[in-house]
Amino acid sequence: MSFVSMFLCFTMLLGTTYAWFTDSVASSINTIVAGNLDVELYHTNNKVNEKKVTDTETLFTEVEKWEPGVMVWEKFTVRNEGDLALKYEFALNATNATVIDNVSFAELLMVSVIKDADFDYTRESVADIPVENWTSLSSFTETGELEKNEKDIYGVVIYWMPSSRDNVFNMNNEKTESSVKVDIGVTLLATQMEAEFDSFGKDYDANAQFPVIAVGTLSENAIAPIILENIDEETGVNVIVSVPADASAGNYRSEVTEYKLETVDGATVVNTNISLYKDGTPVEDGATEYSVTLKILPMSNITKVMHKEEEITNYDYNVFTGVITFKTTSFSPFAVEYVSFAEDVMVEEKAEDEYKIVKGTFENVNPATLDHTLADVDSEYIAINYEKNGNTYYVVSERAATAVVQSTDSDYTAENGNYTVTNANGKLYKVISDLKNNEHSTVYILPGTYNEATTVNVYSSMDIIGLGDVEDIKIVKTSSSSSNRHLFNCNGTKADYIEVTISNMTLDVREKTTNNKDNAAVQSIRKTKVKCYDLDIIKGTALDAVAFYVNGNNAIDGVKYTAYLYVESCTLNTTREFGIVTTAGNYKFYHSGLTYNNGTTAYTKNSGSILNKTLDADVWDW
Repeated sequence: MSFVSMFLCFTMLLGTTYAWFTDSVASSINTIVAGNLDVELYHTNNKVNEKKVTDTETLFTEVEKWEPGVMVWEKFTVRNEGDLALKYEFALNATNATVIDNVSFAELLMVSVIKDADFDYTRESVADIPVENWTSLSSFTETGELEKNEKDIYGVVIYWMPSSRDNVFNMNNEKTESSVKVDIGVTLLATQMEAEFDSFGKDYDANAQFPVIAVGTLSENAIAPIILENIDEETGVNVIVSVPADASAGNYRSEVTEYKLETVDGATVVNTNISLYKDGTPVEDGATEYSVTLKILPMSNITKVMHKEEEITNYDYNVFTGVITFKTTSFSPFAVEYVSFAEDVMVEEKAEDEYKIVKGTFENVNPATLDHTLADVDSEYIAINYEKNGNTYYVVSERAATAVVQSTDSDYTAENGNYTVTNANGKLYKVISDLKNNEHSTVYILPGTYNEATTVNVYSSMDIIGLGDVEDIKIVKTSSSSSNRHLFNCNGTKADYIEVTISNMTLDVREKTTNNKDNAAVQSIRKTKVKCYDLDIIKGTALDAVAFYVNGNNAIDGVKYTAYLYVESCTLNTTREFGIVTTAGNYKFYHSGLTYNNGTTAYTKNSGSILNKTLDADVWDW
């Protein structure tokens, strides 16, 4: 029974998530936040002995009236007063700076930081600091690690470095406001360091993250809210808390200590802990409504917004930017659940709060309901509807560079009805040939059977994409000769390489060639780079059974260029012992995830030249 109990306890533990201790302390302008453990900050200047930074004091107060050449300094001590090792970031911040003629007062202040400092600086001694040790006040950050009871000491010197721009802040200057100021403070972030061994090993806390904070001051009789914006590109945090102007005046700090994505029943859930402090004390639930903004994935359906396990029903969501905004009178925790309905979306902002969808695939959501221009007769972009795997999809494409084709047995109605569909049965070669002068084109092939007696020559960069289920989009080569062999012949003869993508369709190339020559579903020749995805290729049993042909032997003006071919997630239905031919000359062929239905693993008669490699869809230089 003891062993069973221990086993059950351990099993339950495995399902939990890790958590780290948190702690924080703040002064009236300066903010010291410990994401984890117990870290303290002390300071000393030339008027006082060392003391702990508290909620009620300000720093760098040695000079009351500044002028070019004035210098102040403080000595800071970062101490680990907890029981666990920690790592920290120590930085200066400048807020509420006066700006005149596009010049911020903070830009004129320079800082020099000396670690392990033991000094009493005077104005004259500033001249001894090397030039390379001075940096902008707003760009200073130091990092460090502390074991238990260890400390780091920093001497911070702030100097109004004389420059030609200083005079705009002269109190006699008519452009100068009644007061010229900047609030200078420090930020100390700390989190656990992978040092101590515990039940999970030494690396349990290797991924512990710094909290993300924002600070601001709400003055008496304020007419505008203060915006506390928490942005951390590394963790994906993007949270904005707005303190209304009618809130109680004071020094506010917002802190985000968690921003976690997880998948629950097919939906994405963002869990975040947001804390708000006033003068170092947590803001309690009350009558004041604060605005909170989170950013999630654009083009999504929000299924639920939660606060303290209760659902929020009144919120705004900008589907183009992914910004969700709601009101709250208290904080932590919050959760947003959503399901994305689009992929690879590109959006352009036409004017303020007006957006145009220029690219993307949408599932069960007509993008024309979001961007009405996609249904206009003269729209620059069109939304093409199609069915696949029982779902309705829409793909957005540029009208001028797009051809939509169907066959005589296609059953299709353009839902938005603002584009022309071409009957391409037996004439796919002509549709593609007419696009050869375009820099890049897209041909969408709707479900149906396309009987092609003539090779489809591709002479320019192009995406040829089937819209629908692979088995319902069939392109059949009905005849072949020695000079009219391959189904898709991608042949680059331009100054630059052409880039061709062929995807999501069935290619039937069983028709025999004259003179018993190989014919392929896809050939890449000369200055060409071809990618094939999700193709079902049907071949015969004789010498015409090759699926792909890479020809690096043909020259342009006597020069042989490398031909490229990449095949991924394709099925080769043939009984031949190989399905790919590479000729002599310059060529590169890669494949990934092929299914070869002859029961063997041989793909080519010269397989030593074939490499298994997965490529990103937009990478062409391989």
